[in-house]
Amino acid sequence: SLLYNDIVINEIMYAPSGGEPEWVEIYNRTDESINLKKWKFADNVTTVTITNNDLFILPDSYLILSRDSSIFNYHTIDVPVIVFNLPVLNNTGDACVLKDSIGVLIDSVSYIASWGGSSGGRSLERISVDDESNDRFNWGTSVNPFKSTPGKVNSLTPKNYDLSVQEFKSKKPYAVIDEESIEFIVDIHNRGKLTSSDYTLDIYYDVNADSIIQESELIYTHTGTS
Repeated sequence: SLLYNDIVINEIMYAPSGGEPEWVEIYNRTDESINLKKWKFADNVTTVTITNNDLFILPDSYLILSRDSSIFNYHTIDVPVIVFNLPVLNNTGDACVLKDSIGVLIDSVSYIASWGGSSGGRSLERISVDDESNDRFNWGTSVNPFKSTPGKVNSLTPKNYDLSVQEFKSKKPYAVIDEESIEFIVDIHNRGKLTSSDYTLDIYYDVNADSIIQESELIYTHTGTS
């Protein structure tokens, strides 16, 4: 039999923008395929059946619950998407409750807007599938460039190696002349769980200003530890 948090609510798009439908991502933490037939999803007001047909979520995999098939107009999703009458999720705060076919509570999240995901069309992401569902510090606003990560590892979930350039600018606040050397300030952050012992930063001169590396000139390479 299933245990609480065998499947968890992993990402909630409760305040989408631009016509994107609301959706919820769930994640199977077990090493078995689980049939969601006759499972229930509820908010603070409404309980609905996800599907009356066989619907399996694979081990260590995601599945998307969406209010509308127009979700495919906004995202490329490589995991199953089930479209059903997902309850309307309130922007100020609401509950997301998942129960199996015999009514056993599998996961429950009661979010409020201050947890994240309340503006800018960005989702509310769970940081760790192994930490508490209702710990406000286990949730936050997606930092993914596409504003959310349906069917993919959440942007807030710590990875072993996760380097990013936080700042890149010239030391001089004005344009330089030909043949003058340039000094850059580059701030590299490592959000990963492990030290990156050997990374490389390449800086290119975009010769024809088309933002294509293949047509640019490599002017500097830096290797380091972060």
